[in-house]
Amino acid sequence: MPCYVIEVLRSPLVGPSDDTGPARQTLWIDKVTYLVLRISFRTFTSPDNSHRPLPRDWTSTFASYHRDGPPPEWLLEIRKAFDQRTAALSAKMLGTPAPDFNLPGLNGRQV
Repeated sequence: MPCYVIEVLRSPLVGPSDDTGPARQTLWIDKVTYLVLRISFRTFTSPDNSHRPLPRDWTSTFASYHRDGPPPEWLLEIRKAFDQRTAALSAKMLGTPAPDFNLPGLNGRQV
């Protein structure tokens, strides 16, 4: 099946403190439907905090899609938990002054 194969580099949201670099994801996307057919990525797990994290390579292949239906319950639960964490963090930040910062202009001087 003809596919676009793309590699995405993103900053890990939560990761080990050592220098593992950006998180790489490879996606195989159908050239006709633009649906993701396969995704590969690496995660790091540590049995405890005293050991160096070990890499784990993952590949998921999507054999079928169900479109225009209701989302599964587990996905709704994840979204609800995410929304609650985001609301709690936003509430903590509300009214807090922004940190002071400087930006260099195009000429190199601080703005």
